Amino acid sequence: MSAKADSHSSTSQRRSRCMQRHLAPPLLFMGLMGVLTVHGSGPPAPAHASSAGALFVCSTWPTIALTSLDDPPQRAIVGITAGGRSLTVLLAAIGAALLSCPVLMLFGLPCPGGGAHATA
Repeated sequence: MSAKADSHSSTSQRRSRCMQRHLAPPLLFMGLMGVLTVHGSGPPAPAHASSAGALFVCSTWPTIALTSLDDPPQRAIVGITAGGRSLTVLLAAIGAALLSCPVLMLFGLPCPGGGAHATA
């Protein structure tokens, strides 16, 4: 195999991993919201509970992907590159994970309340 073919294979593998890490959780969340809140005629509490459960699962996925992205030697190199402050690298990963949650939440909030709920 030529070097060009190896480079193309490597690029497509990186794209596939990137899509699995970053694109799959929002797509899964939107799909779950579409399935779990398709009938808006019931009480809102179960719809909000299922929305919260879906948000938990879909926000855990990128958090795990961000914190376990690098193997230990690579993580040590990143910590040294950051000036020997591995705490800074850890806080940056936590911050990025926390920023991904509101993105999903903004989509999930209006979904359970979209229909006409029956009141008792």
